[in-house]
Amino acid sequence: MKKQLVMATLVCFAVAVWGEEKQSEAPRGMLASLVGAWQGEGDMKHDGHQEQFTITYKLTANQSALVETLMAGTPHEMLTIYTRDKGDFIATHYCALRNQPRMRAKDTLADKKLAFEFVDATGLASPNDAHMDSLAIEFTDGDHITQTWTHHDGGKEAGKVVFRLTRQK
Repeated sequence: MKKQLVMATLVCFAVAVWGEEKQSEAPRGMLASLVGAWQGEGDMKHDGHQEQFTITYKLTANQSALVETLMAGTPHEMLTIYTRDKGDFIATHYCALRNQPRMRAKDTLADKKLAFEFVDATGLASPNDAHMDSLAIEFTDGDHITQTWTHHDGGKEAGKVVFRLTRQK
């Protein structure tokens, strides 16, 4: 039993050290700079009314993932988890539509914009079911970003929602 405990401890230590060496796969730079609380507004019902909401960002899993929590504590609370994979950014969106689209963006932060495109999803019976299909994040400056979410339904674009976000001080 003691031997198994020592082995388990060594394995955990090796994984932690390996994780430190894999920092190139962490959401660093502009994505990691989002950590904190943001105030936003967006026309989520497509009725011309700008709703106010809060988005928070925090790093987790040894700083290998960025967790975005949108509208915490409401019936429409959603999470998006950003990670890195083979140099690209991956976003998994846990949506109020009760599905989880995964999107991929090439690491092209030189233009201060990430364009995530649909890869696949869990919780969809068909790709024609309603889901978020793309996300663009534009980094205006250190205190302002814009997110543009594109919704698909019936196999085609069904609308966009634009969130304008300002860092809370």
